Amino acid sequence: MNVIFVNNSQSLNGIGIKKYESNPGIGGTEYVTLKLIFELNKYSKKFKVGIASEQKIISNEYKIFSKGTSIENSIIICPFSQINYLKNLKFKNCRVIYWSHHPHDHISNFNNVTEMISLGEYQHCSNQNNGLVNYLIKNPYPKPIKIEYLQRIKKNVPENFVYIGAIGPAKGLHLVLRNWPIIRNSFPQCQLNIIGGNLYREKNHNSKRILFFKNTYQEVIEDILNRMSYEDRQSIKFLGLLSSKEKDLVLKNSDVALLNPTGKSEAAPASPLECYCYGIPVVAGGDFGAFDNMKYFPELDLKKNNINQIIITLSNKKKYLELRKRSYRYAKQNFETNSFIYSDWEKLFMKEMKAPKIELPFYLSIKLHLRDIYYRNFKHQIKKIFYK
Repeated sequence: MNVIFVNNSQSLNGIGIKKYESNPGIGGTEYVTLKLIFELNKYSKKFKVGIASEQKIISNEYKIFSKGTSIENSIIICPFSQINYLKNLKFKNCRVIYWSHHPHDHISNFNNVTEMISLGEYQHCSNQNNGLVNYLIKNPYPKPIKIEYLQRIKKNVPENFVYIGAIGPAKGLHLVLRNWPIIRNSFPQCQLNIIGGNLYREKNHNSKRILFFKNTYQEVIEDILNRMSYEDRQSIKFLGLLSSKEKDLVLKNSDVALLNPTGKSEAAPASPLECYCYGIPVVAGGDFGAFDNMKYFPELDLKKNNINQIIITLSNKKKYLELRKRSYRYAKQNFETNSFIYSDWEKLFMKEMKAPKIELPFYLSIKLHLRDIYYRNFKHQIKKIFYK
C-alpha cells in the first residue's frame, strides 16, 4: 500500500529525498517530511512511502504524485498547512490523517477526517478538543556530533551565543535582543550569531541593512538595535539562512543557545534538539511545546528564572560544564529512540496505534485550558498577530 505525505511548499523545489541528519534550510515540516519518506521506506517492507507535490523534487526512487495523478486505496498524511492543496488532489478510497505542527491548531476539516497526529506532549493536550482521534508521534531526532569533539571543549564560561529560528514575533528574537546587553554585561567578550529567516536580500551576510518581509517587525528589531551601545550592536551578527555545512561550523563554535523566550507557537521545536547535539545548553521559555524539552533544564527556563539568575548559573564553571554534558546526553538518548518512532508510524499505518493519555503539571493544564478557550474563540478569528 502507498503512504503519501502531502506537501507543496515552494522550499521543496530542487530539493532531493535523501538521508538528512539536519535541516538543509527548507522549513521544519518539509525537512521532517523528506526525512520520514527516506527512513520509512528503509524501515517498513509493507508500505511504499511517497509525496504529493507540484514542486520539482529530485527523486529517482520515490513516488511523486501531482494534481493530475489519481490516488486510490492509499494512506494520506496531510499537515494542516497543506489542506488547501489536498483539496486539489484526486483521491478515492483513501484514509486521510491530519498532521498537526502547532499547539492549539485550527482545523479546516473538508473530508470528514477522523484522525490526526500531534508531535509533542503539550501540543497533543492542546489539540484534544479538535474532535479527532489524536495520536502522538514525535519527529525523528537529529544525530549528535562525535563525542571526541565535545571532549576537546575547554571553555569554562560561554563566549559564543547563537540564535536559530525564524525571524518573526512568534519566535521571540526581539526578546532575545532585549536581554543581550544584560548578558554582555557579565560576558563582555561574547558575541551573538543569529541564524535563520530571510534577513537579507543582498548576498552579503554582513550587510548593515536588515530587510524583513514584515515591516512592522523590522521596525521593532531596528529600534532595539538602535537603543544598544555601539559595542553591543557590533557583537551581533545576522548570518541569514545557512547551508548545513555552514550551520555546522557555527554550532561547533557555539557555547549557549538563546531561543524562544516565551515558547509561543512551539509544538515540538527542532532548534533546541539540534543545539543539544553539539552539547549546547539552551536558554528558552519552558512553555507551550517548548515545555517538552525545557522540563529537563529547569535552571535555564526563562519561565522559572529571570535572565540574571540564568547568567549566574552560566557563570558557574562547574554548573556550565555539567549543562554541556547533560545537553549532549539528552541528545544521545533521544537519537537512540528513532527506531521506536519509525515503528510508531508503521503501527499507525496498520491501525495498531492508540491515542495516549497525557498528564501535564497542574499549573500548565490550567494555562492550557484557558488558552484553548482564547485561541478557539478569538485568536483563530483574528488575522493580525500582536506581540509585546
